[in-house]
Parts: sequence; structure tokens; C-alpha cells
Amino acid sequence: MQHDSVGGGAAPETCSPATKRTVLIATTVSAFITPFLVSSVNIAIPTITQEFSLNAIMMSWVVTAYLLSATIFLVPFGRIADIWGRKKIYLAGNALIAVSSFLAARATSCVMLVSARTLEGVAAAMIFGAGIGRLSDRVEPRLVASLGMGMCAVGLALLIGINSRTPLGYVVGCLILLGLGFAPFSSPNTNAVMSSVGKQFYGVASGTPATMRLTGQMLSMGIVTMLMALFIGTAMIAPRTYPLFLMANRTAFIIFAVLCALGVLASLARGRVHTEMGDVNDHPGN
Repeated sequence: MQHDSVGGGAAPETCSPATKRTVLIATTVSAFITPFLVSSVNIAIPTITQEFSLNAIMMSWVVTAYLLSATIFLVPFGRIADIWGRKKIYLAGNALIAVSSFLAARATSCVMLVSARTLEGVAAAMIFGAGIGRLSDRVEPRLVASLGMGMCAVGLALLIGINSRTPLGYVVGCLILLGLGFAPFSSPNTNAVMSSVGKQFYGVASGTPATMRLTGQMLSMGIVTMLMALFIGTAMIAPRTYPLFLMANRTAFIIFAVLCALGVLASLARGRVHTEMGDVNDHPGN
């Protein structure tokens, strides 16, 4: 049985405080850029739709292409990072992010834009698969994660009733609540996975929960695309289709709020990680 450097008794790697700060800054910036590539496009959807004369279905591919490619390549790049070196894959991913983002900014057609977004997804998979970190949550992961998902469920439920007269501040407040809920949901789950594997499998371990997360986003985009097709069809999103657009959004928020509520129940039903790990550690023979 293989052990990591701590469990096997080998001396842990040390680095200077300056190096640690540099690594922290680099990983923080990368961790911001990858989800930003999704959110920024969502904000630019109206402009992109007008620029390339896209209907609702084609517009969804601008977002979906990124999520789809990232989901496909996350675990493979995590394993490649374990074999070839995480730093190499991490730096290559950041370089590819820069190139693909430049190509997306210079896109002259929908095909070119979707292709660039696909490359951005591949680059994001390289960064997620190689950028590893350990968390040290002391609170039971299932409780913290359940609280976070519960906050997301409330945020989605509050968005069900939005209409053309809803104040912008209300929408921003709901989005802030969703963001605050995602943090305590994501970190404990990542901690539980990363703490259960040896150091040689960090790439695959980090890629697995990220893949599941992106798969959920892909499922969400599929549901939204289906609702857009049912309510709007191939028509462009314009003032005359705004009521149908709001109806599709309202239906999506209902579905996602219910799914989050079910997720809270599933999260609470899982085992107590700290107790189980403590029981194992209490017996030297294990």
C-alpha cells in the first residue's frame, strides 16, 4: 500500500514564505479566472446574440461548449498531471487560457467563438486537474455542505418570482446568497475527497468532484436549453419574446430549487466523515 510523504514518514517538502505567497496568489487568480469565463459570457449574452444574430438554442452553445469540454477532460488531465507533473500541466493550462480567450475576443463568427470556448474549457480542465490544495475543515462536512446547498435552494426559490419590474438590487441580493451558499457546499466536499487518497492520486481526486460539479452544470444547461426550445423555439430573444423568456426562467428556477432541496436531504443522509476517520486513526493497527 502506497502512502503520501506524511503518512510514509518521509520529510515533508518545505518552501519559503515568499514562494508560498506566490503560489497562493497564482492559484487564487486561476481559481477566479476559470469560473469567470462562464459568468462573464452570461453577462455578455445580449451583445453576443445581437452581434452574431443568434437564436436562443445557438446562444446556449456558447456557454455549453466550455462546460462540455471541461467536463470531458477534467479527470484525464488530472491523471496526466499525476504522471507528467502538475506544474507543467498547470502552466500549460494557463497559457492555453490566454490564447483561447484572445481567440474568443477576436471571433468573427459563431463557429469561431464556440471553438474558442471549447479550447477555454480544455484549458480550464488542465488548471482544475493540476491545481491541488488541501482543506482543513473541522466541522462535519455533511453539515457544512448541507447548509451551503440549503442557502442555494433559498436563493433559487427567491428568484422564481422575478419579472420586468423586479429591482436590480433584489436580483443582486439573490445572486450573492447563491454565491455564499456555493462556498460552504464546495469546500467540505473537496476536503472529504482529497483527504481520502494518497498524494500520488491528487490529480484524479481533484478532477473527480470538479467533473461531477461541471456535469451538474451541463445538466442545468441542458434543462435551460430544453425550456428555451419549448417556450421560445428558434426565435431570437427580443422584447416580443421577453414574457416567454421569463416564463422559461421561472420554470427553470422551480426545477433547480426542488433539486437543491433534494440535495440537502441526500447530503444530510451520508455518513459522518470525522467520526469514521477518527475511529480508524484510533487503532494503530489500521
